[in-house]
Amino acid sequence: ATNAALRQYVQTCRSLFRGETARWGERGELKLHWARPRDVPIIMVASGPRTLELAGEIADCVCMLVGCRPDLARWALEHVRRGAERAGRSLADLDIGLWVHFFITDDPMQAHEEARGGVAAQLNLWKQAKGLQIDELPADIAAQLRDRTANYNYRNHLSADARHALDLPEAVVQAGAVAGSVDHCRQRLRELVDVGLDSVYLVLLSVREQEERLRVIRTFSDKILPDFRQSTGVKE
Repeated sequence: ATNAALRQYVQTCRSLFRGETARWGERGELKLHWARPRDVPIIMVASGPRTLELAGEIADCVCMLVGCRPDLARWALEHVRRGAERAGRSLADLDIGLWVHFFITDDPMQAHEEARGGVAAQLNLWKQAKGLQIDELPADIAAQLRDRTANYNYRNHLSADARHALDLPEAVVQAGAVAGSVDHCRQRLRELVDVGLDSVYLVLLSVREQEERLRVIRTFSDKILPDFRQSTGVKE
């Protein structure tokens, strides 16, 4: 969808949630007669600069899908801030979160394999982002985007075995994901929180086996989450 269509969609949803009459394209006027009117917080997930700014302008919560390194998070926050200021708001008026491709393991090879599918998807999002000037990204990420020639195959979306994911350097994988030992993940998450996040969304989309998903969740819950609850202001 274009950002203009996305803006209209969010505004239409917000009006309907409030019990107001809204208009959507050729469908004419719409209203939710059975819903209790209320303000429903709207979360927008955004990767490109224009969508990040739009989210800062019209959303209640912004989930930044931009990789998992502090410099990338700061780059995204700057665009969210620009959008918020256009609407007379500040970052303090929003809940700011970061989408994190996440995996816990003591095996470096497994960490790389589990993370690279999601990182390849992130790079593909950036290659499609309108208004993105590659040079505004950190140099190593910009170089990777310039050099990538493989077409993204959506049949293998998030797959670590897809051709478009096999050639990713380790440094780029680590820029796009938090994957490794408990200590490694704890330190990486702390660095991200210190950028000024309210929320961190840990995503296990590339982990296919249910038991493996549960193992990662249990390990995070037992060995990382208690420390963050005591020492940071992260809400979720």
